[in-house]
Amino acid sequence: MNKARIIGGILIIIGIILVFLIDYDGIGFLGGAILGIGIGFVLTGRFSYKTKTD
Repeated sequence: MNKARIIGGILIIIGIILVFLIDYDGIGFLGGAILGIGIGFVLTGRFSYKTKTD
């Protein structure tokens, strides 16, 4: 596994903990955002999108 997928997995765990264990509206939104970013990292496996220029 590369670093982006490991960080993505950690962010997913943190997001789930924030969403389900802490009952505060601002933290719930933040937890959802962290969860979404973590899913993105796990699926793509990279931090930035590089385009090919010929």
